[in-house]
Amino acid sequence: MPDDGDDYRNLSLYLRMAEVFDKAYGMTYDLQYLNVLLKLSDILIAYKETLAEREKGRLAWLIERLLGHVRTCAQKIGVSLCI
Repeated sequence: MPDDGDDYRNLSLYLRMAEVFDKAYGMTYDLQYLNVLLKLSDILIAYKETLAEREKGRLAWLIERLLGHVRTCAQKIGVSLCI
């Protein structure tokens, strides 16, 4: 597959990768996966205005999932969140 150098600009790929890391974290609870999910979410939120409506819906779903993961982590270590 030829590399056109512009794939890094395709936010759909970032969304898909975030969905993959959400699934990976949900299966393993490995904090490295959660960390990647946080970083991908940060990038996507920064560019949210350029997303199509369907992609914005996927991002909203991912943010809800991310918040759930963070809440669960906080509960496990006895930290209360103000979110």
